Amino acid sequence: MGRRPTFDRFFRQIRGHESQNAPLFTPSLPLLGSRGDFFSTHLGPEFFEENVGHFWGIVETRPYMRARLGLAFTLWGTGERDAAIEQAQDMLRLNPGDNQGVRYPLMLWLLETERH
Repeated sequence: MGRRPTFDRFFRQIRGHESQNAPLFTPSLPLLGSRGDFFSTHLGPEFFEENVGHFWGIVETRPYMRARLGLAFTLWGTGERDAAIEQAQDMLRLNPGDNQGVRYPLMLWLLETERH
């Protein structure tokens, strides 16, 4: 797969902003926003359209999906509830098998915002 170096670079850039004592993934909104934009811009909409429903099965997309989950939790934590819900819903569109368990926080978020 010719695009693998891009995924590796994307993941290294995110990992490079973590402290050694931090949890496995400690996102920040500016960092995730810029990295996610880099990823989606570089791959283009065709890649996303062609692989909707199979994102977790493409191992190289997992750093992106992890970053999206981190972004969703960060958005929720900063009070941007609608944006967090949109992130989670789009993640389920990309990976309907929900290998990351996005449905669990999404379910709670929908209940808490009375969008059930």
